[in-house]
Amino acid sequence: MYDLEDDLTSDATVFWLLGVAASGPYTVWRDRRSDIAHAKKALRTALASFRDREAACAHGSHPWDGETVHYPDDPLGFIDLIHEADEWRDDPEAEESYDANCTELWRCPVNLATIARDALDFLESQAPGDGSRPGRLPG
Repeated sequence: MYDLEDDLTSDATVFWLLGVAASGPYTVWRDRRSDIAHAKKALRTALASFRDREAACAHGSHPWDGETVHYPDDPLGFIDLIHEADEWRDDPEAEESYDANCTELWRCPVNLATIARDALDFLESQAPGDGSRPGRLPG
């Protein structure tokens, strides 16, 4: 979470964001109010930063246009996908190819804002207010 707040403009930002988003269910399950509050703060900070830069986007589409982010069973798989695309070189015999703009689209502020918003929405729905989970007594 600290890395996300401290690094909102580098190529690594997408990895920090996906890490915070992927750990959301664990953070809620663990039920430590300070961790939940910090994750929310990091996501709000990131979301504001990404929204400030959305106007600079010139892409025609993004991976999550018009849809909620539907994470696979292993959300950290997105990190592998982006890392593989970063290292991908045009090889006609490669099994999986990536569009030349794949990682650029993943790192676009519009896409990052969607991921941050959905991760924050999840945390807010599961741990509203002070971080206590719905249906639990404060304690």
